[in-house]
Amino acid sequence: MNKQVAADQRRVDQELQRAQPHKTGAFVLGRRSLLRGVGGITVGLPFIEALSRKAQAAPGRPKRFLLWHQGQGTQFKQWAIPGSSPTDFSLGSILEPVAPFKDRMLFFRGIDNKVAEIASGDGHATKQSTCLTCVPNGGGPSFDQVLSARIRTPGQRSSLNLAVGRSAKIRLYAGPGDKIESQGDPRKVLASLFTTTPQSSKELERLALRRKSVLDGVKENMTTFRARLGTEDKRRLDQHTDKLRELETRLNAQGSVACTTPKLNLPAGFNPDSNHEANADAQTEILAMAFACNLTSVATVEFTDDHDPGVFGGFLSGYGNWHDMVHAGETKRDIGGLISGYRWYAARFAKMLSRFSEVQDESGTLLDHTTIQWTCDFGYGIGHNGLSVHAALAGSLGPDVKMGRLLSFSDAEKAWTASNCSLNNLYVTILAAFGQKDTTFGTQAKGVQPGPIAGVL
Repeated sequence: MNKQVAADQRRVDQELQRAQPHKTGAFVLGRRSLLRGVGGITVGLPFIEALSRKAQAAPGRPKRFLLWHQGQGTQFKQWAIPGSSPTDFSLGSILEPVAPFKDRMLFFRGIDNKVAEIASGDGHATKQSTCLTCVPNGGGPSFDQVLSARIRTPGQRSSLNLAVGRSAKIRLYAGPGDKIESQGDPRKVLASLFTTTPQSSKELERLALRRKSVLDGVKENMTTFRARLGTEDKRRLDQHTDKLRELETRLNAQGSVACTTPKLNLPAGFNPDSNHEANADAQTEILAMAFACNLTSVATVEFTDDHDPGVFGGFLSGYGNWHDMVHAGETKRDIGGLISGYRWYAARFAKMLSRFSEVQDESGTLLDHTTIQWTCDFGYGIGHNGLSVHAALAGSLGPDVKMGRLLSFSDAEKAWTASNCSLNNLYVTILAAFGQKDTTFGTQAKGVQPGPIAGVL
């Protein structure tokens, strides 16, 4: 530690101890209490940093990762449409539901699944076995498992794997040949995760009172300490006190912590294999509370019935099934039902982002502290094309990463044009956002370059 920083921190401890003598059972404000109060409330880090010009804050990183996967590609003509610069782009009709979150997202055109080219199997199998692993032929593990092993904390479960549709083993791997099942019945997920209410109403009330007492103690000590400071330090302290007032207001309005047992509100006769919208809503609520209750740091959601889901019956526009229409979409890009079907996925994604933005999480919301990957097996459906795979990121990649951009690495409208950017690079980018130093992920197939995606971090 820098000697000047250490000296400043010792001075802070000494001054605060003089400002509030030790009393049995009383709240005493020391440097560690400033850094993190009871109940996980961060109350003093900006102030500590301000006391030394040499002190540098560690960059804030996302705390959680969610991989949200649909199948059967998209139609880039009605997706994210390039303009004159990465920030000058528009959203086509497919993405209109996510328009309120445009500034919280990164869109990509021209990320290829290059490893699929060396995998064996039919057009679907080669993409499904590689899109989340970047390893051919079920070589695994999938990205969620790798990241979970790196960032999970003691007491957390490993990656939470959910499905909208039937429970299935399709794209996720614990290791070579070891497929992981995504659970499609939210009632079973609820029973396994929340066997009892995380905290009773009385416990929540006591926690709220403890949090309030921490804030009262912090403010009282800062008032006493303020008299000892010079003009500039008083200004810094006043700015931080304003943040405490905002935190207190939010806690009072919230009434309790965010963590609680999810309420699924399922309709009568609910069937998770066919009632996709209610299933998606229920799984979203479980995800939000699993993150809020710190049960896991990594989760996945797969739409498992994407080959011919019954929910798309109203979109078929004369085609026999959704699968046929997807693969005809390259030659008939203006099929209205195809656009409507992809838009249905976007609406589910937007609803999930909205819910995450509502759940308080320390100094922000779940959306502020979560990296969310929206991905797919294909780009365009023709020929099960693994070029220009549908890809976007939402939420946060850290305070220094500018969201609200569209990054293009090839002309996605030209379905057979390869780029120099791969899914391997995308996963290296996400690892870097979580503080990892990897330069590669998965198999380095022909055309796969090391390193993160240029221009993201």
